[in-house]
Amino acid sequence: MAAVTSVGIVDGIPVSGTGEVMTLDVIAAKLDTCITALQIIDNMVLSAGSAAIGKLAANSGVNIGEVSIAAAQLANALNAAAAMASTFQLVDVPTDGTGAQRPVAKAHGSNPTAVAAGAKAVPQANRAGIPFTIGGHPNAITVTAKIADADGAQTNASLLTVGAGNVIVVTAMSAICDASNSGNVGVRIGFAAATLPAASATGAAAMLLEGKFAASGGNQKGNGAGILGVGADGEDIRITCDDPAGGALYVTFTYYTVES
Repeated sequence: MAAVTSVGIVDGIPVSGTGEVMTLDVIAAKLDTCITALQIIDNMVLSAGSAAIGKLAANSGVNIGEVSIAAAQLANALNAAAAMASTFQLVDVPTDGTGAQRPVAKAHGSNPTAVAAGAKAVPQANRAGIPFTIGGHPNAITVTAKIADADGAQTNASLLTVGAGNVIVVTAMSAICDASNSGNVGVRIGFAAATLPAASATGAAAMLLEGKFAASGGNQKGNGAGILGVGADGEDIRITCDDPAGGALYVTFTYYTVES
C-alpha cells in the first residue's frame, strides 16, 4: 500500500499504463522541468530575420493583441510620408499597354488641358513623342525705354532697378536709333550697381549691348528663349549713351527677376 506523507499527499502511486511510479521526488523533478521551460519562454527574445513563427506566416490576418505606437514615432512616420508626397509625383502612364512613362501626347492645333496654379503637371509632347518646350520664364516682362533728343546724353542711367536679395535675368535686348537722328549714337548697356565697367580690349564683364549706331541702325541680342545675362545681387540695368540728336534711341529688353 502506498505511503501517506505528513501533508496528506499519497506517495508511490503507479501511473496507469506507463509503469512509472509517481513518487514525490518524481513529481518535484517534473515541476522543476516545467518551471524552467516557462522561464525560458518568458525571457525569449525573437532574433532579427524573416523566418516565420508557427502559423503566423500562413495567417496574415491574425490579430496579436493590441499594438501601441508612440506619439513621436507616429509623428515621424507622418512627416516622412508628407515629405515623400511633396517630393515625388506620379508621372502619367499611357494606356496603350506599354507601361512606359512618357509625356502626354497632344495633336498639333490642340491646347493642353489647364491645371490649377501650383498643381503638379506632366510634360506634353506631340503624337510622335517629341516634347513641346518653350524657353523663357512664366513671368517674363518686356519693356521699352525711349531716350529722346530732349533727354540728352545719358551716363550710367538706370533702366531697371532691383533690390538686395534679387537678381535681374535678361533674355533679350535691342537698341534701335530713330530714322531722324542726325548722327551716330554710341550705346553701352549692362549690369551695374552704380557705374558701368569701362570698355576694354579684353572685354568688359556685365555688358549686354554695346556699339555706335547710325540713323535707323541698331543691334539685337537674344530672342527671349534663353538667358542673355544675369546681374549680381542688387545690380541694376544701366545705360550710357550719346545724345540722339534730332531723334531718339529706343531700348527694348525682356527680363525676369529671381532671388539671389
